Formats: sequence, C-alpha cells, structure tokens
Amino acid sequence: MSLEHLCAEIESRSQAQASAAVKAAHEEAKRILDTAHAAGARTLEAARAEAEAFSSAEASSRLTACQLEASRHLVESREEAVQQSLEQVWEYFSQAPKRAGYAAKLKAWAQKALDELDTPGAVLRANESDTETLHSAGFKVSKKPIECAGGVRAETADGRISVDYTLESQFERKREELLHLIHQKLFSDSDSTMLEIPKEGNGDGKGAARSRSGSRKELGRRPRLGSARASRPARILDFSSTSLPVSSRSRLGRRKSRS
Repeated sequence: MSLEHLCAEIESRSQAQASAAVKAAHEEAKRILDTAHAAGARTLEAARAEAEAFSSAEASSRLTACQLEASRHLVESREEAVQQSLEQVWEYFSQAPKRAGYAAKLKAWAQKALDELDTPGAVLRANESDTETLHSAGFKVSKKPIECAGGVRAETADGRISVDYTLESQFERKREELLHLIHQKLFSDSDSTMLEIPKEGNGDGKGAARSRSGSRKELGRRPRLGSARASRPARILDFSSTSLPVSSRSRLGRRKSRS
C-alpha cells in the first residue's frame, strides 16, 4: 500500500473514531442531564411534600393553641362570674348591722363566743358601734374597738386565744360552701338565679374560729374582681333567717393591733 493510501485510511479511521467518540459523549451528556433532571424533580417533590406537611403541622399547632386560649378564657370568665357573685353575697352580708334583728344576733354571737371560749376573765371585742350595743346589754367589752363589718370576738385576758364571730370570720368559714353553691347555680341550673345560703349552726360549739396568738391569720382577703358585674347575681335570703360566714385572705376585716 502506498504511503498516500495508508495516510488516507488512518485519517478515515480517525474521523470515524472521532465521530463515534463525539456521539458517545453526547449520549453520556444526555444521560447525565436526564438523571439530573429526574433527581431534581424528585427533590422538588420531596421539598413540596415536606413543606405541605410542615404547613399542616403548623396549622394544627395553631388550632390547638387557639383551642387552649379559648378554654382559658372560658375558665377565666366562669371564675370571674363566680367571684363577682361571691362579692355580691359578701356585700349583702356585710350590711347586716343595718337590718332589723341584728342587735339580737349580735348578743347571741357574743354569748356563744364566750361559751365556746369558756375561760374566766374573757373579754369581748367588736367595732365601735357594736361595742356600745354589747356594753349596753351588760357584756364585758374592751374599750379598744376592732376593725370589722360587724359581729364580735371573744378573747382571753392575755389575748392569746380567741373565738371569732365577726362577720368576716363567719363568712370565711362558709366561703368554700358558697363557692360550690354559686358554681351550681351559675353553671348547672340555668333556669334559676336563687342562691340558698345555708343557715348558721345551732350553737354546738363548732361554728366559730378559735386561734392562738402567733399563729392567728388575718381574716379573708376578697378576690380581686373585674369591673363588670356577673350577669346572673346570686340572691341572698333574708338576714333574719340566714347567717353567713369569709375567705381567710380577704381584705374585708383587718384587725387593729391589740393594745
């Protein structure tokens, strides 16, 4: 074979091989691109699914949060209604000294307190107005009045032990029972707004609060209330047949320091 023919054949083969290499390169490039596109599509779909799942979870979380907030508001509203009704009960009861029959009640409480204390030399303490009433009735009453809405407290001569029948103390002893009744009337019996207040004890010695100095707590602080009144106020029976007793954390009857 002449040199010319040999060169021509080598060139022809080179071109054919080059064409085959280029074709293969194109095919590989297409395969790579197709694979990349498919992977990208799968990644995008996964990202979309993840985003949808996240949005759904976020929506569910927000719904749960709203439900909890609504429940909290409901509980707070119910509690506010109860506390406002309790406030109205106290306001009625604290006006007992202005109603007929109070003087007789005051004397009965004074005698009951002395009987329960059962200590020689015991002295009674009351607010300024009730001090005069008890003194006129022949009771031994301290000349130093105490701060209270009404009622009376019997103390030993040294002041270490007392039996408390002030209106604040009486109301405090009935506070939990009153709260239970108010809950029932406001939320269980929607057709009735009548709150029947239990009558006081019959002097069996179990009614009054007895305390020793050093451990005596100031009487009841009424719960802080909102400005709005409860839409279903509790009604109270006539004082002549009702005796209520208050919360040990109320502001109602802070005692003056004993002289």
